[in-house]
Amino acid sequence: MKTAKFSTSSFIKSSLCILALVGASQSVSADVKFRIGYEEATQNYVVYMAPLSVPNPDRSISSQVTIAVPHLLDSQRFAVTNISQLISGAVWSAHSRVDAPVESPYNDFISFGFNFSSNGLPAFNWQVGQETAVFSFQNPNGGCVDGVRLLDNNEAFNQLPNSTNTNPGNEFSNLGWTVGYTGNYGSTVNCSDLGAPVIIPTPENTVTPAPTPTPEPTPVPTPEPTPVPTPEPTPVPTPEPTPVPTPEPTPVPTPEPTPVPTPEPTPVPTPEPTPVPTPEPTPVPTPEPTPVPTPEPTPVPTPHPVLGWGSWIKPVPPILQWFPMPHAQKPVIVVTKHKNHELKVKLSSTGKLPYTACNPVAAASAKKMLKDIDHKLENKKLSLFERLMLQTMRESFAKLACDA
Repeated sequence: MKTAKFSTSSFIKSSLCILALVGASQSVSADVKFRIGYEEATQNYVVYMAPLSVPNPDRSISSQVTIAVPHLLDSQRFAVTNISQLISGAVWSAHSRVDAPVESPYNDFISFGFNFSSNGLPAFNWQVGQETAVFSFQNPNGGCVDGVRLLDNNEAFNQLPNSTNTNPGNEFSNLGWTVGYTGNYGSTVNCSDLGAPVIIPTPENTVTPAPTPTPEPTPVPTPEPTPVPTPEPTPVPTPEPTPVPTPEPTPVPTPEPTPVPTPEPTPVPTPEPTPVPTPEPTPVPTPEPTPVPTPEPTPVPTPHPVLGWGSWIKPVPPILQWFPMPHAQKPVIVVTKHKNHELKVKLSSTGKLPYTACNPVAAASAKKMLKDIDHKLENKKLSLFERLMLQTMRESFAKLACDA
């Protein structure tokens, strides 16, 4: 949660300014304290800061202000709107929020920080004994809420690492100070007692606790070890072994073997062989030969019975098999040569030849064919060959239409 926020456009200029000021500054070890209050007239929460000395130079680098508000839900949830900038060059915003952490389940924590403008690091114009209003904001869900306060250094959520792995602590950095933020003053917002007096901290009424010196450890003398005498070992006499007499072995008589009679072998009758019937061979049916279809002969140009060799018949390519052919057994292309050397092309069946003269019936059929061919040509997936065939057929059918 603790972040120093810088605008990109002023980064290089501000970095050079910081380096120059650091080299020429004489930092003062001093404190600055925070307070939050509520103005009933404007319905604004205002964050104040009071210094204990004036920094030199007065150039603020970064700051974080974290407030704790009651954990409310739905339409009563505390929200931050209408942030007003009360210090020239410092633009404050709410950049982080944690609701009801484990360490403080009845509070929500909202952190604010500022960006500085391209004019450089802002000056807060500090004066000892006076508090400075830094920024203000409003809560659209209820106005004044009892219990709004600043985060305290010693509360559980501010001990790192916390349950949300954030750093919510209050902070203030200025080139003229070496310490910065050290605590809060004032009290928690009490909506029924908004006019209570506020004691502004000064060097006279503020006591900074002195560091407790670490006592030097008292050396503890190490006692000299007392020598323990080693006792002389007492000799243990070795007893003489007692001789054990060896007993004489008792002889065991060997029994006579009992003769076992050999039994006569029992004759085993030889069984007669059982005749095995020979199975009749199963007749295997001879498969019928698969008839091989005889390919249709390629039509040979046939002279027209009337026009002679001026007309001929050609098979229809597969792309044109879709054309409806009434009374057709197999569609073909018929090309007819007339006396004026004009060629007429038309689809027909193998048993019928087309009309050679233009008539309304043939023209209507040709126009229907032209419409179907145009529809087919709209297909973008046609191959080059299919497209050329369709265009050729279109030209031929256009000639069959009387108005072509």
